[in-house]
Amino acid sequence: MIEEKRFSQIDINTDEGKIILSAISVLTSVDSEDIKRKRWGGGISPDQAYEQVIDLANRIFFEEEYKTEVKRKRKEKRRSRLINKIFKN
Repeated sequence: MIEEKRFSQIDINTDEGKIILSAISVLTSVDSEDIKRKRWGGGISPDQAYEQVIDLANRIFFEEEYKTEVKRKRKEKRRSRLINKIFKN
């Protein structure tokens, strides 16, 4: 069972603490317009919500590694598009 703590007691030096802090950030930053448009809650799957929390945690706590990974994924995507374009011709 997860021990209930106050927000100030969350240890952000652990992976669990980083995820909890990111989840709190996502949940507390929901705009009322997002709720009206169903962009949160029933509008996304639990897996998508989890991906958003992990993405935010990585952006916050592992900024340099995150930037490197984003660049790598862009490069890979661009390469795949070029390869697909070649095979279509």
